[in-house]
Amino acid sequence: MPKTAVLTLNEIVAKHAEGVAFVADEETPAANVSDFVDHLRFAVEHLTMAGIDADDLDRGADFLAEAQNAEGVELDVLLKKANDYLAELGPMIDEYRDAC
Repeated sequence: MPKTAVLTLNEIVAKHAEGVAFVADEETPAANVSDFVDHLRFAVEHLTMAGIDADDLDRGADFLAEAQNAEGVELDVLLKKANDYLAELGPMIDEYRDAC
């Protein structure tokens, strides 16, 4: 199985900020990790209310929040975990868009 690249904190925000803002009903996409984590937590609530199982996203938000203050190996581990838990974020956003 090919190894998936681990996105950095800023890459995660850049990749998902617009979709997460839509689901979280935020007017402006997050421009930093802290705001993205906040938006993601609101998005988890909205996805859950729409019947989409978003428990992994909540855990991914936890790892992103922790990664903001981490360095070195700890940062690498937290980013890997965040990437793993957020792997289905794109499809969940698409499912939510389709349902709206």
